[in-house]
Order: sequence, then C-alpha cells, then structure tokens
Amino acid sequence: MIETKRLTLREFTEADYDDLYEFLSQLENDEFKGYPGITYENGKEHLKYRVSSEEFFAIELKETGKVIGNIYCGKRDFDAREIGYIVNRDYQHQGYALEALTAVTDHLFALGTHRVYAECDPRNESSWRLLEASGFRREACFRQNIYFHKDGNGNPIWKDTYVYARLNDRYGSEARDEIYLSDSCDVYYLPDKNVVLVHWKKYCELEEYRIPLEYALRVIREHSDCDYVADTRDGFEDNPLDTRWVAEYFMPHAKDYGCRIIYFIIDKDNSLKDELEGQEKDSSSLLEFRYIYDINEID
Repeated sequence: MIETKRLTLREFTEADYDDLYEFLSQLENDEFKGYPGITYENGKEHLKYRVSSEEFFAIELKETGKVIGNIYCGKRDFDAREIGYIVNRDYQHQGYALEALTAVTDHLFALGTHRVYAECDPRNESSWRLLEASGFRREACFRQNIYFHKDGNGNPIWKDTYVYARLNDRYGSEARDEIYLSDSCDVYYLPDKNVVLVHWKKYCELEEYRIPLEYALRVIREHSDCDYVADTRDGFEDNPLDTRWVAEYFMPHAKDYGCRIIYFIIDKDNSLKDELEGQEKDSSSLLEFRYIYDINEID
C-alpha cells in the first residue's frame, strides 16, 4: 500500500475488475490508451491475465474510499519497469493522476528499480504533459501496429508512439555510466565526482559479490584518482571468505590503481557497523575510510 496526501494506492482485488473495465470503456475508439494490448475484444479475461502477471494498484480517494483509477507496473527487464495508468473521466484534470504516478514511480525506485518507462500516443497531449510533469523525459518515438488491427482492406493499422523514461536519481546525478547491472548489484561511474559507485541491492556472496567488484576495479584503473563508494543501505556481504578476499585482493588492487578513499553509504542505524568496521580494520593501512549517509556528501 502507498499513501499520498489525497490517495491510497492499494493492492488490486477481484472486486476492482468492474470498476477498471468501466474506466477503460470510457475511452474513445477500440483501444485502451495507456494499456498496450488491452482492447474491448480482450475484455475482462485479458484484464485478469494482466493483473495476475503484473503489479496492479487501485487508486482510491482517502476521503471517500472511492476507486477512481488504476496503475499497473510491468517488468521490462531485471532493473527496469514499465508503467501505465488510467483515471476515471470524472476525476481527470484534478492532479490525481500526477499524484499517483509520481508516488508509484518513487515506490519502484525505493525497491531498487533503475529506470521506469511509459508509452504514450503523441496525439494525447494531456498524457505526455502529465508524464513530463512527474519527471519522465521522452527517449524515443517508434511506429507500432495498433494491437494487430487491420483496416477495411486488410492492411495493418500503424501509429506513432512516444517512449518516456524516468531515471532513478537516488545518487543525485543523471550524469552516470552504467558499468554493470544485475538483480543483486549495480555498478556506476559518476564522472562529476570521479567515483565508482557500487549499489548492493541485497546480501551477496562469492561470485555474486566479487564480479561487481571486479568491474569496480576496472573503472578505478581506467580513471585517475577514482575513489570507491559502496551503498550498503540495501545489502552487503557477510561471508568470511569474501571479507578475506576484499582485504587480500580488492583493497590492494584498488590502492595500486590510484584509489585513495573508500566511502560507505550507511543507514542512520548503521546496521552493518561491525561488518564495515571489520573491513576498515583489515585495510586501513592501505586506504582512508569514510562513512556517509548520502552520495552528495562527497565533494
């Protein structure tokens, strides 16, 4: 469940199908804008399939409990999601869609999503204005068959589609190079700070832990005086074999390649205090260690 000032975004239930189908039926023509693949011909059975395979939220007014719309989140790849929304015609142009769209996107970023995509018909000006207002930027335009429809002569019907994306700005800059992305860890180079940033998304060990660090070493070697940042707020490692590997392999190589400072981004409770201090104790003769709460603390 996600709470905003005026809305509750809750799990979609069986009772919500009729409302959703009613909202979709308000739309013009025979396609549901914002819901690729769903048409009147598909009907409720297709909606049930979509809900079962993707994450759906019902948009509910806090004041009255009335459901006024819906947002879905589909998995595009391991670290990107696609999003679509619809709001009851009677509640459009009142800021509800913007409030819901922004909240769900922020929710996905908090879960570790790197990029969120949305598609939009370029003729639907209000929709792409809404996407831009919630932080999305247009990345591409492509032509697609309108859900395999054909005209009276049997020819496919095509339309142009804008693709918008919103990038996770957790690290304060969109000027970054994606070095390595996986379910467990992301590695970025931030040129404005000249650091390699390793974001642990869960607790890792062995190859899952060491492969990202090999990529980090490559970045340090390729960029003079590049320092290392580990975001430990969502995960780290706790395997003694990996701790030893870091002390005997990673830290000496990082120093040899020009790294001077190891930054740990920690949570306010410093829940990894013992583990991090253990690494510092093992390698403090090689490098300086600093603990920070946010990437922007690095000059």
